[in-house]
Parts: sequence; structure tokens; C-alpha cells
Amino acid sequence: MRRSLPCIFCLVIFLCLSACRTAGPTPPLEQLAGTSWRLQEMGDESIPPEVRTTLAFQRDGGITGQAGCNLYYAACRLDGEDLTVSALGSTRKICAPAVMDHENRFLAALKSARRMVISETHLLIFSEGLEVPLGFTPLDD
Repeated sequence: MRRSLPCIFCLVIFLCLSACRTAGPTPPLEQLAGTSWRLQEMGDESIPPEVRTTLAFQRDGGITGQAGCNLYYAACRLDGEDLTVSALGSTRKICAPAVMDHENRFLAALKSARRMVISETHLLIFSEGLEVPLGFTPLDD
């Protein structure tokens, strides 16, 4: 049994790494146009249950979405996996403090985005200063 433990451990590591692999290179922004994603993970920060945070790629190369309380919009550039978000703006509605805190953290992470990795089931945005990426899943509705 002790001899098989290293083999089992290696198999588990291999399966985990295989599951994290992307389906290929990140498609250019033109191919992402019209797709929408919902934030499911924000590192170790919890997302308030009443909050819906989204990201939609527009045909003009911009992104829009719901930040929790307010709508946001930004320009973005994608070069391979390198992502740059600029000219970030939003509406100015005020919501509950927990929702506003989530929104401020999300928009700060989006503004400092540096890399994006995408597969059929997940979109990950890696931001400067965050150890764990923002994790999105396709928005069905």
C-alpha cells in the first residue's frame, strides 16, 4: 500500500492539472463579442448572495456589465492572454454597504487586470495585487 501512495498522489496531481488546462489559446476579442459571463469567485472574498456581477464583451471591443449595484463599461485590449482594461466608468447609484464594498473590490480588480484565460466553461481574469483570479462562468440568460 505504501508503494502505491506516490503513484496515487502523482495521478491526482496530473488530473488536477489537466482539469485546469485551457481549451487552447484565448480567442481574440472579436470572437468573444456577444458572450456574457457571471462572476462566481472573487478569491477568498465572499460574494453577497443578492449580488449579480456580470461581464459582457461588446462588438466594439469594450466590456460592460453589472458590478453589483451599478452598471459599468470599459475599453479593453487583449493581446494573446495579456489583458488591459482602461477608461473604466460606472453609474453612481448607492446600495447597501456590503454590496458597495463588493462592487468597489470587483471594479478595482477589473481595472488592474493583466491576464485572461478562457475555456468553454470558465473565464479567469488575473489582476495585479490579487493572488487568486476572478472566476466567471457563462451567463445562460
